[in-house]
Parts: sequence; C-alpha cells; structure tokens
Amino acid sequence: MGRVLVRLDFTGRRFAGLMRSAGIPPEKAFAQFWNHPAVQAHMTGKIDSRKFHAQAARHLSSEIAYDDFAAAWCGIFRPMPGMAALFRAVAKRLPVTILSDTDPLHWNHLSRRFPWLLLALRPTLSHETGMLKPDPRVYRLAAANAGAAPESCVFVDDMAANVAGARAAGMRAVHFTDAARLRAAFERLGVL
Repeated sequence: MGRVLVRLDFTGRRFAGLMRSAGIPPEKAFAQFWNHPAVQAHMTGKIDSRKFHAQAARHLSSEIAYDDFAAAWCGIFRPMPGMAALFRAVAKRLPVTILSDTDPLHWNHLSRRFPWLLLALRPTLSHETGMLKPDPRVYRLAAANAGAAPESCVFVDDMAANVAGARAAGMRAVHFTDAARLRAAFERLGVL
C-alpha cells in the first residue's frame, strides 16, 4: 500500500515536528524509526495502538497526547499520482486485494481518506495476520483472500525483497516505480 498505492511524505508539519522534537531529521525518519521494535510490534498486532503510542512517545522523549500522536503518525500519506485511477480500472476487470505491512492506525486512516482502497477484497494486513512480507505464508494468504491461486496473481511492490518473495511464492510480480510503468506492465501481463 505505502509507496505504491499511496505516497509517503515525512515532511508534513505534524510528523516532521514530532521527529524534529526527537532529534530525527524527518527525511531520515523511515530509516531511523520505522524498524524500531514498537513500530514492528504494532504492525504485527503484538501491541495495540495505545501501547504503541506510549512506547513511541518514550522512544521519542515526547509527552505528545494520543490523539496528537495519531494525527502526526497518520499525516504522512499523500496521493500517489495515477494510482487511484489505475486501481479502479483493475478492480473493474479482476478481483484485487491489498497485501500490506501496516498498522491499525494507518489502515483506518487510509481507508477513510482513500475510500477506493475499500474496493480490495479481504485485505491482508500485517497487524491482523501477524506476518510481514516477505514471509512466504503471507503471499499465499493474500492469494486465498482474493480467491485465487498464487500462480494466477500479479503482486506489485516497491521493494525488491518483497517482489522476490512473491515470485518465490509462485506469483508473477512487478517492481513498482510509477503508475505509467505499472500500467504498461499490466498491459503486457493481460491485467488491463
């Protein structure tokens, strides 16, 4: 979902302010904060959003209130040029689903802000499955959630390791760079 269907922008006022207050340059937030154990535990459903807030606030040496933290945490998403239209076009022709390493705060925010994401059949979300890509089991589960065998699926991701994981699970996979190239790949694969 992130960096394919929606763009991540760490320079938004609230998120950037939270990171700067912790001494983390916003442009380095992904590298310095995303792999923190609290983030990973939240994305795999091991801790709920309130406990995540408490652990993240401690890590960031911040006394930020839960609602302000949630707004900052979810304020990183922007439209990915061309992807809403492409997602809708594919969803008119074929069953689509979402396989995402995400947390409940992000998913709830994204499904409200970008309601076209709800065209996805039974999304496979890491905070519900307890699994992160490239775990081979999560690709098979996503295929089953779409009502398909892995070999009949086309998986799209911006990370090479996740693309390789999908291929190892039997899926066709496309490395995402932008909507125009993805549309061309879908046309070659017969998706569009």
